[in-house]
Amino acid sequence: MHRRSGIAAAVLCSILLLPNSACTTAHDRNTVLPESVATLFPGHVLMDVAEFDPLLQQVLASNDPYPAGQSPTWLQADFDGNGVADHALLLRTPPGVEPQGEIMAVVLGLDGGRYEIAHSESHDYVLDYAYFYVVNAETLVRPTQAYDSGKEDTRISNPGIGLAYFEKSSVVYFWDGTLGRIDEIWTSD
Repeated sequence: MHRRSGIAAAVLCSILLLPNSACTTAHDRNTVLPESVATLFPGHVLMDVAEFDPLLQQVLASNDPYPAGQSPTWLQADFDGNGVADHALLLRTPPGVEPQGEIMAVVLGLDGGRYEIAHSESHDYVLDYAYFYVVNAETLVRPTQAYDSGKEDTRISNPGIGLAYFEKSSVVYFWDGTLGRIDEIWTSD
């Protein structure tokens, strides 16, 4: 898994046409963030799958549902449909840095190589059991009945971001073109 997340980060840097010197390495974990994205989240690095709960590591290794250049802590797709690559990131403070915490963020790619944070959630603890998965465009997302969210079944027109809390719950983040923002539907409890 270390090798694949390192490859994913290198691919991200090359896709964004950044020189290697413009990428920030998190210790020796082969985790790299392009500087243009990393500057949006000072003091944070991509979570490393090696830090996940051991059982979750086994499940992810046996299923391996990630396209080349992606991982359980980083997804890339055109979430908002503007033709520019967007990114979903699970970030954390580096080991030994206090206070420990995590950020789940959706960063939209804009024309001219710029980025905008479209959604961000901070946690004051490290979620070593949360991971991303791709939700295909045209998927019908059904809300769980466990929450009275008022959400209805929604067919998403662009790829979405699934965030699963291993053996707990999951939520799908997607671009709502009517509202012009990232929205969410909890799909299990």
